[in-house]
Amino acid sequence: MKTYGIIAKFDDPSALVHAAEQIRDAGFKNFDCHSPFPVHGLDDAMGLKRSRLGYVIGVCGLIGALFGFGLQTWVHLSEYPMNIGGKPFFAYPAYFIITFELMVLFSAFGAVFGMMYFNKIPRLHHPLFDSEKFSSVTSDAFYVSIESSDLKYDEKEVEDFLKKIGGKDIEILKEYFNLNFKKPVLLMIQHSVTTEAEDSFLQIKATVDAIRELEVQTVALLPNNDAGYSKIIDYIKQS
Repeated sequence: MKTYGIIAKFDDPSALVHAAEQIRDAGFKNFDCHSPFPVHGLDDAMGLKRSRLGYVIGVCGLIGALFGFGLQTWVHLSEYPMNIGGKPFFAYPAYFIITFELMVLFSAFGAVFGMMYFNKIPRLHHPLFDSEKFSSVTSDAFYVSIESSDLKYDEKEVEDFLKKIGGKDIEILKEYFNLNFKKPVLLMIQHSVTTEAEDSFLQIKATVDAIRELEVQTVALLPNNDAGYSKIIDYIKQS
């Protein structure tokens, strides 16, 4: 089971900002701050650079405007020229409404899909949600998380560092769903067709053993009320 990282709780927004500054100055890159509301100055304290999303939106808007203007020009000059009241075919002042609308449309697409790309969503599960303590961050708690992917990450040293800067309720988080969606993922859903605990276990065990031989990533839905379910759950987790 891979370690995702470590989280620590801080007392208030000012303590969170101060902690972010110290973490930044210590050289950590892969960390984040979590608060139930926006905290002024937190971006600077974390050392975050200007978002690249604005450039994506600008490029998409320019593409949309050029596409709208070019489409109308091509239609009126080449594909379907019409003499309307003796006006020139290239009556560009009339093009600006469609040009503007397509600029806005393409910009909106760039904003939505660019945001999803930079934020790495959709993500069906995040290790932070496995922590019961972290759930309070949506109401009245302030947390810092440091990921194990950071080059300076050392579990013991990071834990001691967070304690030193005032961190409380420190918790190590594991990645229970460490899946690579570029490779096949198998979903196992099975209910045994018996009320005998031992027979139920043997049925599930046969399936689990067969999947293990496939050596494929697997997500198994655990039984909650099948006969012998506790033994089944233990066997699935061990596998």
